[in-house]
Amino acid sequence: MSSFNTSLAYFWKPNEQVTHTLTPAEVSYTNLANSTAEFEDFLNENPTVRKSFEEQFIIGCSYQFVKSGALLYNKRHSFYISESIDLAGNLASVFSSIAEGSRPSSAD
Repeated sequence: MSSFNTSLAYFWKPNEQVTHTLTPAEVSYTNLANSTAEFEDFLNENPTVRKSFEEQFIIGCSYQFVKSGALLYNKRHSFYISESIDLAGNLASVFSSIAEGSRPSSAD
């Protein structure tokens, strides 16, 4: 299996309890280079697993917000909140459709 992942991220921490991570560029490529007849039979019997081994080229971006700290009323207990947003896959389709001069189709 051939696999390649790269990203460019910006991390900042405005105070001790808050962390932001902005990743404007993420690229991932996966391809099953070699396979055996036995493995191909297994993949044919398991289409969900086959999908995970198909060639994939994914472009995306993400943002993560993390807040942690002690509770005001009880300093012995703490909390941790992590929220993130991930955009991938469909971005390449949108850009391709724009470049071709057509609108992306939507599923009913």
